Amino acid sequence: MRALVLITAAAAGLAACAPTGGGGDPMMSRTSASQCLDTALATDFRQGGDRTIYVTDRRGPTYELRSFGNCNGLDFALSIGLRGDMGPGDRLCVGDRGHLALQDTRTQVCRVQIVRQLTPDEAARLPR
Repeated sequence: MRALVLITAAAAGLAACAPTGGGGDPMMSRTSASQCLDTALATDFRQGGDRTIYVTDRRGPTYELRSFGNCNGLDFALSIGLRGDMGPGDRLCVGDRGHLALQDTRTQVCRVQIVRQLTPDEAARLPR
C-alpha cells in the first residue's frame, strides 16, 4: 500500500491548466455525495492497468480513475496529487475530470476522470 500525499504546490499549479468549461457527458456530471472522492481523505493509490488508477479514501471507498493517454511513472511515484478541473475543492464525483500529479524525481501531470466507486468486494479483490 502506498500513502497518498497531496502535492500542494503541484496541485495549485494544475488549476492554471484547468479548462473553464463543463464538458463531458451530462449524465455523468454530479452524482450523490456518496459517489464522491474526498481528496483530503485519500490515503492509498495503485495502478490497475495502462490507464486505470485506483484511489482509496479514509472512509473506505475506492474509486476507479481513468487517465486520458498514458500516465507514465505511476509505478515509481512516491506520492500523487489530485485536483479537479473546476478549480479548488476537495471533492471529485463520478464523472468529474481532473489532473493527477505524480511525484518522484520530477513531477508529471496526467488528465484523469473519476469512472466509478468500486463495491467493497471489488476493492478487496484489487492486487496489493
